[in-house]
Amino acid sequence: MWLTSSADAADSRSALSLPTCTRRSNLREHGRPGSHPYSARHAQRPGLTDLDIARYLEGEDPAEVFDADVRFFIAKVELIRTGRYFRRLNNDIRGRNIVLDGIPATYRDDLDEYGYFDVLSAPWEWPTDEEGNEIPRFGVPDRVCRQVAARLLRELRAPKAPTGGQAHHTSTRRALQCFPNWVVSPGHFGSKYDDEPTQWGVQARVNTSGRANAILLFRRESAAAGSRTGRGWSYFGVGESRPDHTAATFSLIELEASVASRLDHGVRSLLDPTTIAQLTEAQRRSDDADPTTTWRHQIALKTPARTPLEGEIKGHRTMAAISAAAGDEDEAKAYAAQVTEVKTKVAAYDAEIERLKAKIRKHESGSATVRHDHTDVSVAVHLVAGLESAARNNGESPSKFGTLCDETFIEWRFHVDGEDVLWSCTALLPLASGAHAQLPLTGRIRNVRTRTGRNLANTDTVVRYLFEEGRELTATADLLQVTRATLLKKRVMPWLVANGVTSRGAKCALVDHPIAEVRQELHRWVTRAADDGTKSLTSAYTERLRSTYTDPGLAWGDAAVPDDTVWITDAIALLTVDTPTRQHGLPILDVALALGKTEDEVRELVKPQRRSGGFTRPIYLAYANQAKSHVKAIPCPHGKCRRRRYADHASLLPEVAASGYGVICSHCRRTPAEDGAWPVTQYPATYLGRWTSAGGGGSLREAPRTISSPR
Repeated sequence: MWLTSSADAADSRSALSLPTCTRRSNLREHGRPGSHPYSARHAQRPGLTDLDIARYLEGEDPAEVFDADVRFFIAKVELIRTGRYFRRLNNDIRGRNIVLDGIPATYRDDLDEYGYFDVLSAPWEWPTDEEGNEIPRFGVPDRVCRQVAARLLRELRAPKAPTGGQAHHTSTRRALQCFPNWVVSPGHFGSKYDDEPTQWGVQARVNTSGRANAILLFRRESAAAGSRTGRGWSYFGVGESRPDHTAATFSLIELEASVASRLDHGVRSLLDPTTIAQLTEAQRRSDDADPTTTWRHQIALKTPARTPLEGEIKGHRTMAAISAAAGDEDEAKAYAAQVTEVKTKVAAYDAEIERLKAKIRKHESGSATVRHDHTDVSVAVHLVAGLESAARNNGESPSKFGTLCDETFIEWRFHVDGEDVLWSCTALLPLASGAHAQLPLTGRIRNVRTRTGRNLANTDTVVRYLFEEGRELTATADLLQVTRATLLKKRVMPWLVANGVTSRGAKCALVDHPIAEVRQELHRWVTRAADDGTKSLTSAYTERLRSTYTDPGLAWGDAAVPDDTVWITDAIALLTVDTPTRQHGLPILDVALALGKTEDEVRELVKPQRRSGGFTRPIYLAYANQAKSHVKAIPCPHGKCRRRRYADHASLLPEVAASGYGVICSHCRRTPAEDGAWPVTQYPATYLGRWTSAGGGGSLREAPRTISSPR
């Protein structure tokens, strides 16, 4: 995917020992939050022993004693001692085995295509005394510098244990619980006060039934002032109480399920081969000082130096005018020449000041350059699965998973919108280069503090979970703590009828549909919602969905897949096993005996038996001879598939069976139908999944009627 990264690091006044190269390499300071090999987060000192420190104190070269990580940690002390700066610079030349001036790039893992260089700057010049003699190490003895570095290394220790009591010593915790406070200035969205900022925060709660909730609180910023870390949320000001400062109450389970759904949708959008994902790289933390400080200081020095020149220009012009009035042309020309000379100096100052201002603007705006990078989506997959599991377990998860959530989801914000709570956060996805990409997420959940929230969820909430977010009916019912039957009867079916999906078969098939994108596409259309950026593969496909499910005369069963397709899939596999079989087919009797079916059942795959009402099976196979004694797979008649491929994938869904066939070509994903818009109707790759009926008995009100096929 494509990544929008921040601007290159600041210029350094030291000359790095990297030569010019025919390939331009933009090297940047290495570092990100927690990336320092010996930051306070690390409990041990890998590759470092007391013997190594002792050797260093005895005067040995650190390059022979320590590894690169240790040298990077004491780089600034070594800069004072030796006048040379050991730096870690990110490489922007894409490729492996890059070598510059004999220095090979170091790669973090097999996915890293850029890596970094560990380089040592050219020697800095030492300061001199009044007599011009150099003062090595700024007058600090070599022994003292080494002792300082040794002390820094010895002070590396394990991080302090988290505070907060027994909760930090249990094996489980709430998956989402790290919601830092935030402040909203007066006049901005979310502000409650006109005279001072509003502080917002989230606190964990458990209702009387044991269900995990959270409450959204607010107060004046001044009420939060107190100790070094601020006051807790037990204080809201003089005479103020918590109920008056509780904006909303929301279910932790619903929040975790919503975050999982939006993260899954966001990552799938990144993996869409038809789009190029534009992400923002999380700002890297550098150990160097802010480079804009130096540039601002240079501007501050040049601006006063420029001001007297303006006065000098005015003075020269005045003297030139006086000389000209007195008739002394030579003197007037001399003053005019001085005006030109001073104006040249002023222009140089202006150009230099503008150059420095441009560098400041570029640095502060994070002037973006496009850089190709890889992200590890397996972390996102793990988070989605873990959050869904936590949502089924009253919000609880293993402590290590909760820590991963704390590190991944940042910049939480919540605000109340009527009967709902809108949430937003940023997910940090790890990149192969060692940085993180920022993926913004946003969603909507119920405000259970309202009267509506305490009763059965309203229709908008149910529709949002089931259709807009694409969740399954069982998951939606569990999330809202109701039964499938209640949701179907009181919320889902009435909403479908009101929006043009009226036939019984269409309603049942849509609710039971195994492809969530179908429900999402129909929801976007029937609600006329604004396009969210996702696009169907073909317009003919979306038109087919709409015409199929809004057809009042659609005859279908009470499920998305109302028939057993397992044996049909076996029959197609049997008839496409090799080229002779695909071309000439097999005797119907042989197929029936191989599958444990009757000849009539096999013939019905070629010529379905018409029924007076309800579901009629589509066509799956074709006769292979005029005697109708053999059957074969149906050839695909479209484009380059013609005479080469076959409709070899069973897909018994209403929008496919509307063509008259229950099979599609696994290569071009089209049915064998050649009339109307069918030749240009291509189904998404998700239709290559395998589903079958749950079997006889049971009801859609009790459980899904379409299940994954065992083969």
